Amino acid sequence: MLCALGDLTSAPESTRHFTEAWELSGGRYSRAKRSIGREAFALANACQAKEARKSDAELLSSETRGHLETAEGALSAALSVHPSVTSDWFLLGTVRMRLEKWADSLAAFSTVVAHLHDSGDAWGNIGAIHLRLGRPDLALSAFNEGLKASRECNLPFIFNLISKCSCGSHLVYIL
Repeated sequence: MLCALGDLTSAPESTRHFTEAWELSGGRYSRAKRSIGREAFALANACQAKEARKSDAELLSSETRGHLETAEGALSAALSVHPSVTSDWFLLGTVRMRLEKWADSLAAFSTVVAHLHDSGDAWGNIGAIHLRLGRPDLALSAFNEGLKASRECNLPFIFNLISKCSCGSHLVYIL
């Protein structure tokens, strides 16, 4: 009931309802923490959009970082209770990418593709993380998996990323 009430209200009142639902459940109702995490992620996006209008700075403000860290903690707690929610793993990976926690983000997206192998977006994010970490061979493999999994993806964008892999004599193989 409290989560439904939280859905009908906006932050910060909704966060209080979700937190109360989590506490009353004794930390067993993952939907409450999931809702806190999604709400914090939406707040981080709103803060970053507002900041982008003010300046061209790419660094996260302390407010945006705080919302992202809240989202990370809440999603982690929700997944510790109910680890089979693939969309939560994907969102957790996205949050961790924004926080530049590359290894943790890679682990989250790897969990997504373990549960849902045809998630082209998750494979693309895995490839982007590998590129960021300077592992072009692994990035290329992930991008190829993403292309196999998702034919609706943005091919020019993917080919641009693959060209950055410059893996010597490796062939780009797309089924």
